[in-house]
Amino acid sequence: MKRKLMFVFLMACILLAVAACTPSKSETPAPSTNNNTTTSVSTGTAISIESFAFNPKVLTVPVGSTVVWTNNDSAKHNVVSTNFSSPEFGKGETFEFKFDQKGTYDYSCGIHPSMTGKIIVE
Repeated sequence: MKRKLMFVFLMACILLAVAACTPSKSETPAPSTNNNTTTSVSTGTAISIESFAFNPKVLTVPVGSTVVWTNNDSAKHNVVSTNFSSPEFGKGETFEFKFDQKGTYDYSCGIHPSMTGKIIVE
């Protein structure tokens, strides 16, 4: 009987330890310190920076859309265009820009000029 009780006690301790180490789904990430960042992204307006490339390379959005670039690389990047530019931002950080006028907006990474992309606003 003592063995059974000890086994139940050990299992309860293990379950409590695992539960304490598992993050809650209700936890929210800490806000970024960059004022040009956001954590909410509307469908179809997100650009990921991965493997030193913008993905998608070309994005078409309606007028009034806010496009959010998220850096998933370990290196810092920025987004530079004749119409807008971002500061350098690191892994996990974002930059956003609202497109209020129709047009085609070519952009690149000012740090890594071979990284290019295009936003088409209709």
